[in-house]
Amino acid sequence: MRLWHLVVLLALAGIYFWSGPATTMPAQTMVYYDKNSTEQATKRSLSCLRNRCLTIYLAPWCPYCKSSHTAILDAVKQLDARGISTTVILGRDTPEALLEYAADFPFPVYLDPNQAYFNQLGMKGVPHWVVWSPGGKIIKNESGGFSSADSLLYYLDLEE
Repeated sequence: MRLWHLVVLLALAGIYFWSGPATTMPAQTMVYYDKNSTEQATKRSLSCLRNRCLTIYLAPWCPYCKSSHTAILDAVKQLDARGISTTVILGRDTPEALLEYAADFPFPVYLDPNQAYFNQLGMKGVPHWVVWSPGGKIIKNESGGFSSADSLLYYLDLEE
């Protein structure tokens, strides 16, 4: 291997590993899926109309995503009652697996089968939690599972 090949490879690795997560939410559209609607899935962008919003990124094969399911549903209910918008994105799997997983949620979800949104946010693992402002500025960007809604809301600074 030539020296310049090695330099280019090291530079690309450095960009990938040291660039860190995004500081603003991507403005990309994703498939919006509502299992309770008779309309076909449409493409939509995420929006945040309150002082802050929560986006949760999950994958069907992830055991931490599955074990956090009840905490997620409880947190969404609590945040919704307080006017804080929560969005769930399902990704990192086949479209079929995502649709099957979407059936586990009583509300609409976004689908990211090619994980483009996941990559744009600079995520490294799932489940992933992003608290952000209406201008798209990321306030908190974390990975990990939660066993209760209270611990989730406390850790993400979303408790009352």
